[in-house]
Amino acid sequence: MTLIPLVDWIFIQLTYNGPVVAERSAFLRKDGMLVDDDGSSLVSIPGQDDGYYYVVIRQRNHLDIMSPFRHYLSTSSSTLYDFTTGQSQAWPSWGEPMVELESNIYGMVTGDSSPVFGLIDSADQTAIWNDRDRIGYLYTDVTLDGSVDSDDRDYCWDNRNKYSMVPGIMPSSPTPSPTLTPTPRVITPTPTPSPITPTPSPSVTPTPTPSVTPTPTPSSTPTVTPSPSATPSVTPTPTPSPITPTPVPTPVVPTPTPKPEYVILESGDYDGDGMSDIAIFRPDTGLWAVRGLGRVYFGSSGDIPVSGDYDGDGYTDVAIFRPSTGLWSIRGYTRCYYGASGDIPVPSEYRWYWLGLGGNNPWATNIAIFRSSSGLWAIRRYTRLYYGSNGDKPMPGDYDGNSLAEIAIFRESSGLWAIKRVTRAYYGDTGDIPVSR
Repeated sequence: MTLIPLVDWIFIQLTYNGPVVAERSAFLRKDGMLVDDDGSSLVSIPGQDDGYYYVVIRQRNHLDIMSPFRHYLSTSSSTLYDFTTGQSQAWPSWGEPMVELESNIYGMVTGDSSPVFGLIDSADQTAIWNDRDRIGYLYTDVTLDGSVDSDDRDYCWDNRNKYSMVPGIMPSSPTPSPTLTPTPRVITPTPTPSPITPTPSPSVTPTPTPSVTPTPTPSSTPTVTPSPSATPSVTPTPTPSPITPTPVPTPVVPTPTPKPEYVILESGDYDGDGMSDIAIFRPDTGLWAVRGLGRVYFGSSGDIPVSGDYDGDGYTDVAIFRPSTGLWSIRGYTRCYYGASGDIPVPSEYRWYWLGLGGNNPWATNIAIFRSSSGLWAIRRYTRLYYGSNGDKPMPGDYDGNSLAEIAIFRESSGLWAIKRVTRAYYGDTGDIPVSR
């Protein structure tokens, strides 16, 4: 039997109602088939029972795609799903999630050399230019031919401003269970690649930056200079030598350790009844307390509470952002790293979901950060753009009543409110605290 050359690694995920329920890597063959590690067998995905699932395909420098409907996958038989037959095979067909490679054959959109954002933009073009003439297994090799050259730049330019249509679902660690054998079929928009098996890039777990407690400088003990003794009257008695008194040392008063802010208000609909619940987060202990519902410990000193409905089930999730490492941890859902030290978390509902990935709620909270030093807004698996400048306060909110959050800033120095694509207005003065919801 003649083996068909392999092109690259592909990541397959199955999702049903928000989070990923099963996932694994596979090989992409030159003929567009996804196969198991042996290069020929059907892909087996352990971790889930028979049922209906969306199929998501991810690749290192192509935009993710997802089946538009749930498909029945069984542990007793194999299922073939072919993305290549038309735009309607990926969601949403009106958004052109794929590209036509040749007549009536479709594949994934290439050019996303910074796939953490799921957007092809000038940053990708810059990365490809910086890697020009390099050879190897590189994100910037968007044609998958083993080198970075003008062809990679051309593909990236042709696909500029395109972004992944796949909702921001999060990976989970699947538990082995009966074998599942769905076999999606994908063709990538690339020239004929060299028949080599690339080595996957290892994942890197960021190392938290340890906090350093400065050693207080002890107060120095002053030296007391005594006043000179007065000259005695003339007398046959010789003048005694002056006695220098022993100075009394000044006691060193230790600098008290500053106490963290006692509570942070963090209201939300934690029981799904459609009304906000009174809740607090205590940053020194990681305590979350929701009035009338319960108490739980989640997080540690220095963490920032970022509660929201991240899985779209209509309930507010307990969640924290750790600014020292960029860690987002959502209780009972997922953990991921997004952002860097100094970034400001700005989670909100920036994008609409209606596929049933979020249960009964078509809106789900997006993980997002604002970098005040440059005005960068980065919304995970959606977009990134620059809006605002150093010192501006991010104030996302639904300012036009469309049920989605708009990117907005407040400039304390002038009282400027700037809401992207909505309005600009001056309201407030220096020292005022902006409030938005």
